[in-house]
Amino acid sequence: MATAQVAISADFLKAFSRLPKAQQKKVREFTEKFRQNPTASGLNYEKINGVDPKVRSLRIDQTYRAIVVKPPEGDVFLCAWVDHHDEAYAWAKKKRFEINPHFGHLQVYEVQEQAPEPILEAAPPAEPDEPRLLDGVSDEELEVFGVPPALFPSVRGLRDQKDLKDLEPYLPADVADALYLLSGGMTAEEVIEELCRPAKTQVDTQ
Repeated sequence: MATAQVAISADFLKAFSRLPKAQQKKVREFTEKFRQNPTASGLNYEKINGVDPKVRSLRIDQTYRAIVVKPPEGDVFLCAWVDHHDEAYAWAKKKRFEINPHFGHLQVYEVQEQAPEPILEAAPPAEPDEPRLLDGVSDEELEVFGVPPALFPSVRGLRDQKDLKDLEPYLPADVADALYLLSGGMTAEEVIEELCRPAKTQVDTQ
């Protein structure tokens, strides 16, 4: 059986940097123990009644919780966020974590009950033949780049870069990057080549 690994997300590090110094010490102690064995019997993974069944919380102390992604299969656990109990749960409940099968990138996005407001509040109805920002991109290509199915209508409705900027907060970061490149005139093949270049920094799994 493969040894379980722990990855630390950029969001976790960002949240960690905002904590009080005394709390950071406790979080460091937690992550050191968690890295040693994320399957230890003493860990109490608590389910979060959110959109992603893989998401769990782990107690750091009476007040703070770590949000982790516990894989249903595989051996890589992800520390995704750390915060005060209520804030941690609020952050995690609408988040979905997926691996893009084409690129292997981790995608984190917030599931909305309806299309984002900036897109719902569009300008007056367009003429039927008015071009859209991504008319030249097929649905299959959008799937390859990891556009969440729930956001397909919003992505298809984009008229210009301003609309894309309004939608960006609801998109996984690598999807937003791909859409900006596509809207700038790059072909799908060129965008794939750009996105597949080795990253300068990697997720910490040590």
